[in-house]
Amino acid sequence: MNRTLLAEWAPQSGVMLTWPHGHGDWRPFLTQVEPVFIDIGRAVTQFEKLLVATYDEAHRQHVLQRLAAAGASMDRV
Repeated sequence: MNRTLLAEWAPQSGVMLTWPHGHGDWRPFLTQVEPVFIDIGRAVTQFEKLLVATYDEAHRQHVLQRLAAAGASMDRV
């Protein structure tokens, strides 16, 4: 089976982010890392859909609130 890694300018249907959380390797760096993910998420939603993988429902709500507060286009999340 041949596999192809598409160029960064190739058409895509969206971007997926696996959001960092305090239950894994990101724990010691969470306060520094989460603002970066918020910036990335907000930027992505200006142009296309954003799929976010979260730890659980409480984490999902936290992420949605942070993205909304940052001005992300929530209709694309």
